[in-house]
Amino acid sequence: MSRYGGKPIVVGTRDRVSVPITVQLDNSSGGITTIDAMLWIGDGYSSSFSFYLDGPAGQNMTCEKTTSTVSTCTGTATLYPTQLHNSATMPAWLQVSGYAYDGGRYLLNSKYPEYADLPGTSVPVLKQTTLTVKATPKPVRKGGTVTITGQLNRPDWNTLIDPYGTATATVGYPKQPVKLQFKSWS
Repeated sequence: MSRYGGKPIVVGTRDRVSVPITVQLDNSSGGITTIDAMLWIGDGYSSSFSFYLDGPAGQNMTCEKTTSTVSTCTGTATLYPTQLHNSATMPAWLQVSGYAYDGGRYLLNSKYPEYADLPGTSVPVLKQTTLTVKATPKPVRKGGTVTITGQLNRPDWNTLIDPYGTATATVGYPKQPVKLQFKSWS
């Protein structure tokens, strides 16, 4: 059983995103000697991207025995927009592998079934979309017409915008329905 915080993973154009992970491993061997975990984004085949959790190989999660047969392990995956591609806006899932004290090997793949209320059966990875709007005329007269113009943008992870590879571009997101709410000030 694995767990992510229950919210979609939202990645923009510049900032890294830390994804906390908790996994419970069933073992009756007395504990875990090595653990390597990867956060996968994609379908698991041709359009997938994998990120090892932060930390040294073989010990990238911290494990603690919580019962005689279960260890709870925690770790963090760090996602960078420049390591993603536009096709990466897919569900994320966790793969954990390693060895127990008795030498037995384990492999756990999780599709986050406990979050079935979210879109799909995994935790979704979403692009951080921005909306800029302008209202005219100013001031607005009571009973008058207000005209709203704006632009909806989303990350283009395939296009770097600086020579250091630390930020990606945004592109327009045309013909998308947008609902705006207004509040009048008296």
